[in-house]
Amino acid sequence: MTHRLSRGEFWLLATAVEYSIPLPWLALPEWVPGGSTDTIDIALNRQGHGLDFRTLVDTLVQSSRNGWIEFDRPFQDESVLISDPGADEIAAFLRERLRGLDCVHYGLTADGGAVWESFARPQWERYIGHSYEYPEDASSFEQMTTIETSNWEWLDNYLRAQAAEQVVEAGSITLAELRPWQPTYWKTLPFGLRCTFRSTEHRPPGHVSDSSRLRERWREWR
Repeated sequence: MTHRLSRGEFWLLATAVEYSIPLPWLALPEWVPGGSTDTIDIALNRQGHGLDFRTLVDTLVQSSRNGWIEFDRPFQDESVLISDPGADEIAAFLRERLRGLDCVHYGLTADGGAVWESFARPQWERYIGHSYEYPEDASSFEQMTTIETSNWEWLDNYLRAQAAEQVVEAGSITLAELRPWQPTYWKTLPFGLRCTFRSTEHRPPGHVSDSSRLRERWREWR
């Protein structure tokens, strides 16, 4: 089935591909030179949707009714989906002044992800999940890094890029196969790889991150 998406609908889907998004962030103003830094561009590290408030509400309502997105408060003790909210309810969610972890988020459903895929044509074999943790007592700059992908060659390329940015502790690298693998919260693939290692960050002055560029090459349409 072929879907026709408005610019706003595609923006909502593409923005939530990897993580659910706090609704109040969508109501932030766009950045202008010399203005406030409390903007949608800075919060999401991407250009804003460009919709006025009423059109934004209508687009969220229609995307929900299409079964493409869903709403919840994911970081409460018991996350419960908010079923079929109307325009007034969504407008109230957008105006909430709660902290990002407490307010209502929107995220993709499996159907919404499939609609996004049909337009964006992502290359899942190039997808890289990257996360890290620091010691709880903050006693050192050492970090534990976890990388997930599904392609051995792409993993090797990424590790080489990481080696230019971090000092990897000798003997700390571990590898595991994941069957199945969940690269994002809505997408499951039959196979993945997980690599973990301990390191300290070390970027030469003026260094441009190759690993960041590699992480973006799995999807051209953002």
